[in-house]
Amino acid sequence: MPKSYPLQKVDTSPSLKDKAYTAIRDAILTLELEPGRPLVESDLARQLGISKTPVRDALQELERDGLVIR
Repeated sequence: MPKSYPLQKVDTSPSLKDKAYTAIRDAILTLELEPGRPLVESDLARQLGISKTPVRDALQELERDGLVIR
């Protein structure tokens, strides 16, 4: 019989990187962020209310997806 541990379930909600990715991607696709405009990590992080690390990770993924050129 498996042993039971007093653990809480893991929160499977989207990570901050995923939330940043979605927000930035949507802003790009709806032209809220103009094509050719430089994207500054610190500015995006401040606007999203998160640290720069998840924004940096999101930008790297957006670059892999061909939506951002760095």
